[in-house]
Amino acid sequence: MNTHWDASTKRIVAVALGILLIYVLYLSRSVLPFLIIAALIAFLLAPMVNFMNRRLYIPKVFAVLLAYLILALFLTLFPLILIPALLNAFGDINVDWLAVVQQFLTWLHTTLEGWRYIQLFGISYDLSASIDPAIDALNNISPTQFIPSLETIIASIPTTLQVTLGVASNVVGTIISSVLAIMLTFVFSIYLTLDGGKFVQTFIDLAPPAYQAEIKELHRRIKAVWSAYFRGQFILAVIIGVLTWIVGTIIGLPGALALAVIAGTMEILPNLGPILAAVPALLVALVQGSLTLSTSNLTFMLIVLGAYFLIQQVENNLVVPKILGDAVELHPLFVMTGVVVGATVAGILGALIAAPTIASARMVVAYAYAKILDAEPFPPQPETHIPPPTWTERWATAQKFIRTARNRFFKPKL
Repeated sequence: MNTHWDASTKRIVAVALGILLIYVLYLSRSVLPFLIIAALIAFLLAPMVNFMNRRLYIPKVFAVLLAYLILALFLTLFPLILIPALLNAFGDINVDWLAVVQQFLTWLHTTLEGWRYIQLFGISYDLSASIDPAIDALNNISPTQFIPSLETIIASIPTTLQVTLGVASNVVGTIISSVLAIMLTFVFSIYLTLDGGKFVQTFIDLAPPAYQAEIKELHRRIKAVWSAYFRGQFILAVIIGVLTWIVGTIIGLPGALALAVIAGTMEILPNLGPILAAVPALLVALVQGSLTLSTSNLTFMLIVLGAYFLIQQVENNLVVPKILGDAVELHPLFVMTGVVVGATVAGILGALIAAPTIASARMVVAYAYAKILDAEPFPPQPETHIPPPTWTERWATAQKFIRTARNRFFKPKL
């Protein structure tokens, strides 16, 4: 008796299973962010677990527990060490917002006065009828209006108390929900760290035997992209943070350490992060000026702009190619679009994983496109083996170096 399904039955079952999978994902939409975060934690801790398991011969269960204990200690101690230093660094940024508002109002008043009568191509225009009402309205504005008075604060106390009581009634529930979410995420992450390899192998085994080698190679390449991306972004954040701190200290940028931390942190947003990190630095430079250079605030802001531009060029042309290489290999337009879309859909998490997600999707699409065209999805790369130099070649190179150094530094006088 033949029990094989015909092509029509197979298509119907495949479509039904696809619809069922989409429905299950829809039902699990509230848990998916925790699973994604747990998967990222497990992915980032995997090298540490593998090192302790394979090099130090620690059983995997104990290696996982030790890795998560180290992570918990890091998350506990790092803020205790970093927050006081950041508070001291931000303390160097001393901005008198009342004076800033007054300067802005003065500049705006002067600008509007200059626009009352303008001359274009030898013809004078009287715009006082439109400008004077704006000047009169501006004269009635006081900078202190932007700061609430004591009477206003006292009058708002009953409303504030009502709002506070309303918010406080939900505090306990919010705290309990947050603690449970964190615990659930760590439990997910521990299970993924312990059995993540088994899950991947089970997924590969679902494919027909003829395709398992290709699926395994596709998984290896996607994993390499994510590993290189996160490792590179961490190293890149440290380098850019330190470089920004050194340059900011040299030119006398107030709060150079705090602004450097912002610059390093914003590196998690490719291409878009450095632009956003420059905004607070430019505002501080324009408002507070330099601590060491005797220049106007506007000139110093342009200097800071140039410094951040040079750091960006060093990052794009020297640091990124050496660290990230072709880990993502996407045009900046696609990366920035992906970051914006990811932030809109999933907040900070979406912006963080946008670039490697796009790169992974491109690999999957390229694989599917190659299979549709009956082409080789992973063509073998030609091996370029360069033999090591012989001792004769090394001695000739050393002699050439010695002659060059002698002619440069000990050139006889004519």
